[in-house]
Amino acid sequence: MYTLIEFITFYHQHGKTPSQIGYPKSPLNKNQLHHLYQKYLKSEMKKKTAKQRHVDTQKKKITQQIENPKVDERWNKVKREVFKRDKYKCQLLPYLPDEYVELRNNLMGLDSCHIFGKGAYPHMKYDVDNIVTLHRLLHIRMDGHVHPFNGERISHEEILEWWKMIVGSKRFTILLERSKRR
Repeated sequence: MYTLIEFITFYHQHGKTPSQIGYPKSPLNKNQLHHLYQKYLKSEMKKKTAKQRHVDTQKKKITQQIENPKVDERWNKVKREVFKRDKYKCQLLPYLPDEYVELRNNLMGLDSCHIFGKGAYPHMKYDVDNIVTLHRLLHIRMDGHVHPFNGERISHEEILEWWKMIVGSKRFTILLERSKRR
């Protein structure tokens, strides 16, 4: 974070303040610089607070996982097995068309994703064949009945077609049969 003097020096060296994206149309006077510095300080404090809140949240989650005696070791074992089987790669990414290549920049970490959700199909929660490695954004979209690449709403039947394409017809048919056994 810049001091007021550093902020003003930056302006004189670069023709804009550190918080400005573009260059001002006319030179800034002392009052304008002070006003922009105050806005800059507020913005930096918000960023600092948000960053600290994120760190605190992550610490809390990790602490809960460590202290939680109900850690599901079976689930952790299944996830490791799925990641290893899928070679730690998103199984949907090979289908990404060239026109959506910029989507790669928004992808987050990898998730283990249930084809037939564990809420509606609890008997398939630990079924390795029912779990696929996907990037988190694509996982969120698939679970939300949203086209994984263009972000538009799609039907349940279209989601099932995506799963069929990702895992193959044979595996999907087997899973569909398993889903009917409760």
